[in-house]
Amino acid sequence: MKSYSFPQVSEPALLRDCETVHARERGVTAEALAYLAEVDARKAYVPAGYDSMFAYCVGALRLSE
Repeated sequence: MKSYSFPQVSEPALLRDCETVHARERGVTAEALAYLAEVDARKAYVPAGYDSMFAYCVGALRLSE
């Protein structure tokens, strides 16, 4: 796992970058939820070998129970 440390970054840059990363995360989260909704609507997890959306999320996506 990658380690992150920013002791050399100025406070203004740290705040700016933190806001940028979180804005990007919100966009990716929205996209991920849209994909989950479509997978669920199509029941695309069934041909992939999962009998439920929950099983797919835990098995294939490695989300926690």
